[in-house]
Amino acid sequence: MSRRVEWNPDHKNADDQQNAFIDKYLSWPPTKKWAYLMELSKQGLKQINAKGPRRIEWK
Repeated sequence: MSRRVEWNPDHKNADDQQNAFIDKYLSWPPTKKWAYLMELSKQGLKQINAKGPRRIEWK
């Protein structure tokens, strides 16, 4: 699930982009949310073995 994220010119900063993603995420069906979270988990587990735990900081 590694893909390049294109910057939307409507977003003035990263917070705008994050809020747009959250709104989009909340509209997903539960199965898609679960698949997305499992993919993030898989990516994090690979990094734990190589570089240590993955750290996500929320404001």
